[in-house]
Amino acid sequence: MAAQPFKEEHKLLKRIAEGDERAFSQLFDNYYRTLADFVFRLTGSLEVAEEIVQEVFVKIWEKRDELLKIKKIGDYLFILCRNRGVSYLRQRARDYMRLRAYAQSEINEIELENHHLARTERLYVIIEQAICALPSQQQKVFRLAKLNHFSHAEIANQLSISVETVKKHMKLALRSIRESVKENEYAINSILILFLWFFSCM
Repeated sequence: MAAQPFKEEHKLLKRIAEGDERAFSQLFDNYYRTLADFVFRLTGSLEVAEEIVQEVFVKIWEKRDELLKIKKIGDYLFILCRNRGVSYLRQRARDYMRLRAYAQSEINEIELENHHLARTERLYVIIEQAICALPSQQQKVFRLAKLNHFSHAEIANQLSISVETVKKHMKLALRSIRESVKENEYAINSILILFLWFFSCM
């Protein structure tokens, strides 16, 4: 169901600006599903879409004293969601490029014959698919550790979990990735050994 503009939108925004939580709930309930559907079509992930929309509304509440400057709140919400969705897609692209970069830096140390190149490209895909198949929290921990080079303590602080929980997620993630890669016929070569050694290092 599409969101409907409020008849007295300015009054509603004024109430929110004054800290009226009930008015804020009205705004949230009216736009949440439409915005989530919009971001889902953009990112292809329901979980990401819901997270982005929630973050946008948190921002709206935190900066509620500026709401009266907004002419059309619906348009404003869609712009915020669109911008965050695009930022998410850009970050995923950067993550993929980092994955390719570190893999290529390792592979360059080995003298590969031409027929190995096709397997290398396939291995990139296998690893990325294995990462994407991880549970959400494991995937976040793994990407922060391996792609952003965060320490266990930094990851724990970022995700508001304990260091021990970070270690547990990392251990489970590495195990799942190893199993996924081992199941693929392209993995039976010296490149696999190199990758698994890298994934095991903390």
